[in-house]
Amino acid sequence: VQGDSDRLLVLAGPPAVHDPSEAMEYAARLAALAAELESELLVVMAVNLSRSSSDADAAAAAAPGGGWAGLVTDPRLDGSVDMNSGFRAARRLLLDIAQLGLPTAVEYVDTITPQFVADLASYALVGARQAGSRAHRELASGLSTPVGFQGGATSADAAVDAVRSAASGHAFLSVSKQGVAGIVQTTGNRDGHLVLPAASAAEAEEAACGALAALGLPARAMVDCGYGAGCTTPQEQAAAAAA
Repeated sequence: VQGDSDRLLVLAGPPAVHDPSEAMEYAARLAALAAELESELLVVMAVNLSRSSSDADAAAAAAPGGGWAGLVTDPRLDGSVDMNSGFRAARRLLLDIAQLGLPTAVEYVDTITPQFVADLASYALVGARQAGSRAHRELASGLSTPVGFQGGATSADAAVDAVRSAASGHAFLSVSKQGVAGIVQTTGNRDGHLVLPAASAAEAEEAACGALAALGLPARAMVDCGYGAGCTTPQEQAAAAAA
């Protein structure tokens, strides 16, 4: 992320984790592959504990009550909303994966969940819909991990502005791990960068990275090879990565 290595950073994992035991089986296989390719790739497992906004919107249109919201919200997949158990399961999973020597990435759909899991994550992702959120930009400015802001299918402007905003310090209200409201002051996070959909990356990367450079910020971008038209099969994703 900081340009200190010529290895490629690769995030791989399911859209959302619903079964910790299956996630651990995937993690074990990915850890073995990561060790095999460590000279060329830095592999990070995506462990999404909440459904992304686009997935949740699709579920809401198809199911009463909006469908399943994620491991943290509904770990039993039965609508019981046992969030205490969900947070315990999420932390246990992240810790078990870390013990394999495999770093993890978590998409932060809301701004409260990170208070309880961010200490076990190595990378944070903010989706395209949340990139324009002031609260998510403030959150990112205080995280101790790199943060990828997803660009939209047609424009990366919100993501560029999010990187700019997160690089600066902020003061805002938040909630501590003890559930107490308080004033948080941050110094900014300069490890923010763009995540661009593969379908438009070739056209968007030069302009978006140029905009970051003009702001005096590191001009970095990651390409999302698992999103959008033409990236639905492993073969298509491999072709997008090669391009």
